[in-house]
Amino acid sequence: VEKSRGLGDVYKRQTHIYYALADLHLEARAYVSALEASQLGLQIYAPSLDLKNIYKNPSLEDLQTRAAIYLLAIKGRILHAYYLESEADKQYLSAALESADLAVQASEQMRLSYHSDYSKLQSEEAFTHTYQLGLQVGHTAWSRTQDSKVLERAFRFAEKAKAILLLSAMQGEVAKIKSPIPSSLLQREEKLRAKLIQLDNTLQQQKASKTDATLKDSKIQAIQIDFLKYHQEYSQLMKQMEEIHPDYYQLKYQTQAISIAEVQTLLQAEELLIQYCVYPNELYVFAIAADSIGFEVVEPDTDLTLLIEDFQKAIFLSDLEEYISIAQQLYALLLKPIEAEWTTKKQLTIIPDGALHRLNFDALIHPISPTESESIENFSQLPYLLRDFQVRYHYS
Repeated sequence: VEKSRGLGDVYKRQTHIYYALADLHLEARAYVSALEASQLGLQIYAPSLDLKNIYKNPSLEDLQTRAAIYLLAIKGRILHAYYLESEADKQYLSAALESADLAVQASEQMRLSYHSDYSKLQSEEAFTHTYQLGLQVGHTAWSRTQDSKVLERAFRFAEKAKAILLLSAMQGEVAKIKSPIPSSLLQREEKLRAKLIQLDNTLQQQKASKTDATLKDSKIQAIQIDFLKYHQEYSQLMKQMEEIHPDYYQLKYQTQAISIAEVQTLLQAEELLIQYCVYPNELYVFAIAADSIGFEVVEPDTDLTLLIEDFQKAIFLSDLEEYISIAQQLYALLLKPIEAEWTTKKQLTIIPDGALHRLNFDALIHPISPTESESIENFSQLPYLLRDFQVRYHYS
């Protein structure tokens, strides 16, 4: 019965226990114990997993639930922390990067699946940390090795984190147009997708209902059993399509992010592309020119969203002193880490993220000393970024 319900309540409780143990040991810097707990948790999903070999991970096929991906992600965090503390064994760093990469692949696979919009949004929130982990480990590996392959991975994490939802909406329609698959198979796929989305929606509604607990659990179990039946049928159909029509499968389900080399061929000699990835406690910045690359991480000591709101208020209230103070804080966070990359540039192409979509980079100002600040009497005298650069904005 438990297996017919997916992992069931018992499996979920076990997963939560192992995750909590891994997190607890990580906090205590007991890395070996933390890794053992994460491996035990992952073995629930991959029974053949070698517990003693921390460098071994489950297969992508074993990572079909958010809980499994969480466990793999915390394993990556543990390995990363272990490496940073000891820096004795580069295998830890390599294993952390592999775990992060696999967690990102599993997240992408789930986000591109048949789930309802509600579940996709839930997954979006749940898997944000896997992309952040990839960027964290990628930045550490890049700063230590300067390996271009590592940088390419990190850039791919950033691109996929931004683009997956749009791509998943587009690819199904594009694949149908270009597909040689018989219409009967495409119709069958569409019917199964519709049924799974309907069951997924019903499941979410039932979980949120306030009915009697026993009756609620019974209904949820019935829906999950029904869902599993259609899921297996859908998986078999996808396997059939992959074997018989690999071009269709790859077009629909395999997303390819643009490479750094491809980006560089699109840039003018005087252009610098700046891409941001914003997380609650970290800010990642890629600065790409035709002949150079920068990749930095910033840990803001203040809330970026609130800082931008205060910046907008200073503009609205024409508060010159406050404007100068906040504009320079934003410059220090967003642009100073990559100053070395734009010494010969005249055009900045900004790819913002999160709260940065509401910021006019043109209005930021170059650093000025307290003495210079005292001599400035009005807004027209400020050294705005737009005086030195043509600033434009773009999507990833």
